[in-house]
Amino acid sequence: MNPGCMALLALLTVAVYAGPALSAFNSLRLGTPGDSTEFQYFLGWNVHALAHFQNPFFTHSVFAPDGLHLATVASIPSVSILVAPVTLLIGSTAAYNTALLLGIASSAAAMYLLAREMFSNAVAALLVGALMVVSPYEAEHGLGHLNLVWIGGLPFVAYLTVRLFKGTVSRRWYVLGTAVAVAFTIGASTELFVTGSLFGAIALLIAHLLSSDADRVALRACLLPLALGVLVGLLLASPAIWAALTTGLPSEGLNGPGAFSSDLTNLVLPAGAAPGSSYVASISRLWIGNQAENTAYLPVTLLALVVIAVVCARGHRVARGILIFIGTAVILSFGPSLTIAGHRVLVWPGIILAALPVTRFALPGRFSAYVFMGAVLLVAYAWSSGRIRRAWVLGLSVGTFVLLYPSFGGLGVPVDTRPAAYVSSGQLAREHGGESILVLPPGQYGPGLIWETDTNFAFRMPTGPCCGATFPPQYRDPTAAALYSLPHGFDWARALPPYLTRVGVTTVLVDPSAHDWLQIMRRAFPGKGRVVGGVWVFDLTSAPGRPLS
Repeated sequence: MNPGCMALLALLTVAVYAGPALSAFNSLRLGTPGDSTEFQYFLGWNVHALAHFQNPFFTHSVFAPDGLHLATVASIPSVSILVAPVTLLIGSTAAYNTALLLGIASSAAAMYLLAREMFSNAVAALLVGALMVVSPYEAEHGLGHLNLVWIGGLPFVAYLTVRLFKGTVSRRWYVLGTAVAVAFTIGASTELFVTGSLFGAIALLIAHLLSSDADRVALRACLLPLALGVLVGLLLASPAIWAALTTGLPSEGLNGPGAFSSDLTNLVLPAGAAPGSSYVASISRLWIGNQAENTAYLPVTLLALVVIAVVCARGHRVARGILIFIGTAVILSFGPSLTIAGHRVLVWPGIILAALPVTRFALPGRFSAYVFMGAVLLVAYAWSSGRIRRAWVLGLSVGTFVLLYPSFGGLGVPVDTRPAAYVSSGQLAREHGGESILVLPPGQYGPGLIWETDTNFAFRMPTGPCCGATFPPQYRDPTAAALYSLPHGFDWARALPPYLTRVGVTTVLVDPSAHDWLQIMRRAFPGKGRVVGGVWVFDLTSAPGRPLS
């Protein structure tokens, strides 16, 4: 391990991603509006719950009065513990930014370690780490899916396994390192644990098939320590696993695999934050899923490196194994059906994973992370093999970095999380501490979740986050569901008052910039709104009067 290279990858991550928030690290969130709000809330809630000896897997602060079980939601407990000092000392926005940068940097570092161990070349490994920093998967999911950027678990365990295979690490340290990686990954994202386990098994199978007889014996000798490390990791993560089992595993997924699969054209065409994405918008707008899920892009420079490595890899078992791994990941990333420019063409092998109980909630488009990992490992092979001119490898690697360097302009990054004066002054907590309050806009697109963290969870809300395998049960109520989806033509004036009575809400706060919600409240509760500290406050128990403006 080279500390200098690790530090360089960390600085590169900061240089690529942190710029929009460096001027105000605790009030500008490195994400887009929406899902990133939920993860900032989870960072705050987990620390609050543990500090107050409460169950972190259940909260009454959202979806009041029933509360919400968080065990089947991506509540990132391990990430929350990791950045808890930042949360306590600076705030949840700074904690979110720190967690995002750590997630990307640690994944790049894990790939660096793996490449260094496989090819014994620090420069080749550094190229791998640098390209991992700007991978489409990290850049797109980094905009809001804080749980998914922690993909370093698989390459780190692979690094340890290569060392165990070579005999350069003891079994004790191998088991410990594997256990920590497994437990942390489960605490960050159970989906990543499942898919990482799947592709780890695929990598082991490929290695076994391509190895010599002597190497197969050594490889099989690694299986028992690997199994022991996974078992210890499961024990370390047992609180989260037990909470999920007692809550009840979902029978149906919120998002189906067929709705979030890679498009064949996305392999060669950029999307989202990648340079040049606007020039192919006529095609990319046809892709299924949303921007964050279309992460299959491999720039022509990287594809050229892969082709060159393949041509020069005759007789090299490791390179051939990586190529087979890439092909398998590409095939599985297309999901249940091959899709080309938004058109489903034919049934695909991924339909098998969609039918299996363990993998049916995994979204195939996210397998592009493993495709990219394999592709950049071939870059390391190309550099270290001696069969390819290093000037070509360096030039194509730099070109790949440039073609992947994310641009967040126009994507809503960063998000300003500074609370209104009504919240920051403590007036909200003093006047309505312990009450259930509806904050509009609701859920992840409104300020309520962050206001809860800012007030140390002094109040509760009848709405809340919605990231997980299924919708919260509270959305079975038509009005609650309408608060989430905002359907056109919904009769708010008739439905909202009885709903608020059912959930025990007598105060509604509206962000002044949310004009649609302000009009809804004015129609449902005429004359009861007034502006206090930059927030519209609707006291539903007061007599109608002339609203302040």
